Amino acid sequence: MPKTQEGKQSRINGKQYTTGRRPLKFSQDLCDEICDRLTEGESIRQICDHDPRMPSKGTMLRWIGESESFAAQYTRARAMQSELMANEIIDIADEPIDPGDSAAVQRAKLRIDARKWTAMKLLPKKYGDKVEVEHSGEVKSVETLDPALKRQYARALLTARSGAGIESVDHIQDEEDSE
Repeated sequence: MPKTQEGKQSRINGKQYTTGRRPLKFSQDLCDEICDRLTEGESIRQICDHDPRMPSKGTMLRWIGESESFAAQYTRARAMQSELMANEIIDIADEPIDPGDSAAVQRAKLRIDARKWTAMKLLPKKYGDKVEVEHSGEVKSVETLDPALKRQYARALLTARSGAGIESVDHIQDEEDSE
């Protein structure tokens, strides 16, 4: 029998659940149900805190860390949940509201803002703010090496590579003198 922890009594969608034992051992069936419910728009809190058949949030997060397949499945479910929220924004905006009912207008605005924020956090590349960086100006390279020091470096290089067929650094000196 899988290890469990004590659950709590709760009511879900009008149904009373008796105190049960929460699963601690990984179960792909539970993972599938968690992801299905996420895809349908439920939050982790709603799934884990209010359904005694489900693992605690901590257990679920541990499962995500331990199972690559569940982590990938969870990521896909969150992306689909984000898409659902983006679609809900249109539905909320299209709901008929009496313009004189400022409370209803504010509630709709809050619902839209909450879904926009969540979608931006779940899928930042798709729904996040676009940040454009504009750079203007130019970059100039200025040689600040002292000509005498440059000759010293060239002589040291010549000494180090004496067997490489380099015999003189006079051309370096001549270029500097002509400037």
